[in-house]
Amino acid sequence: MFKPKPSKAEIDTLIGAKTRINGDVEFVGGFHLDGYINGKRKRLEIDTGASGLVLSRSAAAGLGLTMEQHYMSRGIGDRGDVSTGMAHVDSVKIGDVEFKNCTVEALEKATALDIDGLIGGDFFDKFVLTLDFPKSEVRLDPLPARPDDPKTDGAGPVAHNRYVAPEMKDWTKIYRVGHDLLLPVSIGDAKDRLFLVDTGSSLMFISPTAARAVTHLSGESRYEIHGISGKVNKVGTADHFDLIFAHMKLPVEDMQSIDMTRISHDNGVEVSGFMGASLLHMLTVHIDYRDNLMKFEYKRDK
Repeated sequence: MFKPKPSKAEIDTLIGAKTRINGDVEFVGGFHLDGYINGKRKRLEIDTGASGLVLSRSAAAGLGLTMEQHYMSRGIGDRGDVSTGMAHVDSVKIGDVEFKNCTVEALEKATALDIDGLIGGDFFDKFVLTLDFPKSEVRLDPLPARPDDPKTDGAGPVAHNRYVAPEMKDWTKIYRVGHDLLLPVSIGDAKDRLFLVDTGSSLMFISPTAARAVTHLSGESRYEIHGISGKVNKVGTADHFDLIFAHMKLPVEDMQSIDMTRISHDNGVEVSGFMGASLLHMLTVHIDYRDNLMKFEYKRDK
């Protein structure tokens, strides 16, 4: 999911603490967990392709939220942008972590979401976020202390260089545009491509441009793709290539191909694909939003 403006949240408790959010977590195409918004239980999906907290129209109505601002959001699909409202909630509780005075967004199209809401991975950017798909477990660990930890001057955090802690020396350096996580990959012999890591996408995608550079691309697909902006009009299929990323190699039999011109335009760089749940469900994914680092673990026996 892609939106022009991110939400912000302020952590109230457990900075620097370890916690597990595994009591109410299940993996059904993505991580679904129970959160409590203003004390009311809501089913949320952790979506690294979204930012902040995004609610369905029915969930926002059930909370009695008053929208303070309206604007348009965009997502996958060719049916146009979706009207979106912004509001504030007093409390969001996820496991043992509570966030106070949070900005939330509500999609005003009734069919835009089939769950109460999305919670972006950047909601947990004060932690190392671990999505353990094989165990259906979400973990929050403290970020490693920086040797030159920047101080704030009251106007926000001071810029700093990426810090790679000794225990993270084998993590992969990624690029981040807003909340979007862009992972360097090689597609066959084509190097220096960027795939967006999106736990909210059930499938993997490749752009037609990237696919044609390395393999055959057909104009037909057995899949019908829908996002918050409706149905994708043109879906192709690319077949037989290797995807190499983060010290791993994935032989691809086929991958769906959709146009990513708008996504690339929004990010300011060419995005060649999506890394979705069809691959990620085999992995344990660790994310450090502060220093733009990721680690992927694969255990065959799991």
